[in-house]
Amino acid sequence: MGSFKSQKFRLLSIIVFLAGLLTLAFVLVRRYIINAPFTPAFTITSTEVLTIPGDPKTPFRQQTIVRYQKASGDWKEVKTIYNPDGSVRGTTTNVAQAGRGVFQIDDAKRVLVFISAMPQAVRPITEETLRKDPHFTRTESVSGYLTYVLHFPDSTGSGYSDSYVAPSLQGLPIKMVDADSQATSVIEPLKIEMGEPQGVSFAFPDYPVSYDFYQKKIQAAEAAGHAQDAERMRQVLRQRLDTKSQ
Repeated sequence: MGSFKSQKFRLLSIIVFLAGLLTLAFVLVRRYIINAPFTPAFTITSTEVLTIPGDPKTPFRQQTIVRYQKASGDWKEVKTIYNPDGSVRGTTTNVAQAGRGVFQIDDAKRVLVFISAMPQAVRPITEETLRKDPHFTRTESVSGYLTYVLHFPDSTGSGYSDSYVAPSLQGLPIKMVDADSQATSVIEPLKIEMGEPQGVSFAFPDYPVSYDFYQKKIQAAEAAGHAQDAERMRQVLRQRLDTKSQ
């Protein structure tokens, strides 16, 4: 059970910081990401810790995440994933560019894995919009930054996800808690450094784009009963494929 649960939370974590949890992605990415030219740049280093009740091997660090965020809104994220014994299991690199999208760089298969669209201009996030969000529960300071906590119960009622959204950091959820009766995963910052990332390449390798992962996200949205969100993602996919064929 512990192995199965850790795999589940590792998968959730990979999806969470790219586009948020499925629900969070639909709520924040669609409605609240800040308009990039007016935002500060920063680098945030976070860690994810998994705790399984009754498992003496936990809590253990699942991954560290370094996110390089430019003032333009573009970002790069490097994750180091660990085994329960602390050894490194692997790394992943994700790059996002406004107007182009969010991609995971798969050097082994030499493809760009399409994760989600990334519009060039959307409504700015404000404290007022977060307070009006039906999922808003409270404010809390995280690493010295004011965050607005959005609470998402799961469909079974046995678990939840809490996202700590920092308006002053481009609306990024800088802390996330995913919990149910079997395990709790916490992603929280270790260090936040302000300023444009230095010595970091945001270039995309010249690889073809794979949409397999995105199609699985559409299937997951349908399975969860989010028909409108699934259709919205289908429209994004059709537009990209139509553009590619022209």
